[in-house]
Amino acid sequence: MGNHYHLLLETPVANLVAGMRWLQGSYTVRHNVRHRLVGHLFQGRYKAIPVDPEEPSYAVTVADYIHLNPVRARMAGSQEELRRFPWCSHRWCAGERSGRPGWLTMDRILWEVAAGEGGARVVRRYREYVERRIEEERTRMEGRRGREADENPWQQVRRGWVLGAEEFRDKVVELAVRTAAGARRDSHVRKGALACHDEAAAERMMVQGMRTLGLKGGDMGTLRKNDGRKQALAWWLRKRTTVTSAWVAGRLEMGHISNIGRAVAAVESGSNLLARRSQKKLIRCKD
Repeated sequence: MGNHYHLLLETPVANLVAGMRWLQGSYTVRHNVRHRLVGHLFQGRYKAIPVDPEEPSYAVTVADYIHLNPVRARMAGSQEELRRFPWCSHRWCAGERSGRPGWLTMDRILWEVAAGEGGARVVRRYREYVERRIEEERTRMEGRRGREADENPWQQVRRGWVLGAEEFRDKVVELAVRTAAGARRDSHVRKGALACHDEAAAERMMVQGMRTLGLKGGDMGTLRKNDGRKQALAWWLRKRTTVTSAWVAGRLEMGHISNIGRAVAAVESGSNLLARRSQKKLIRCKD
């Protein structure tokens, strides 16, 4: 894209940090030499979201997010334009062979989308699938209104810390805890691991709380921002974890972070009966 990029990477060994250091460092050097510049090119550290490798649908979700980015940015309005977009791998998934990098593998995505089809039918199924996804994205974009845009289909990819089944998330939490416990106190690595652990722990509490209140993953996008159950969950996460209000607002889909403060106040004042009842359920669940 114009000011950022997305990659869906699979690493045979745990060398993502070294690989990204090489990738961004090499690109920065070549970019600066070509344009006669000096200094940093990328702002801050990259964001990495672990994706569950056991369930292909999660990888397809990420691939869709990446391939449809030019559509959301209004840089491509059709599949034909998307195939001509120079910085996107969609054209190779759609059957083009020329210029395809040797390291690019697409089997997992194509097989999941094609639902068991073989041969040339795989590419045809994939093109039909992308055509539907483009139409869905354009319809969604046309229905948006200002800052209240419905971003629900991509919330987990944009704001999540891990993408996968509950068992996979638990494994990531366990690894984060172990990493944080084994690092030095003054280590920046430990600080990053602790931050990851804090969000992982909050996510685990979030899942537990939703289950206690009888909510499902997609409910956050359909409930009102001031729904009592959302307010109770916001109160619970703010009181029992160290994650930021921005994280809570994004995870609960409550809009601006100021809504989190109002939610906490509403729960503690007892002004919302549903929030008060939900709070009591969460307290019993915690205890």
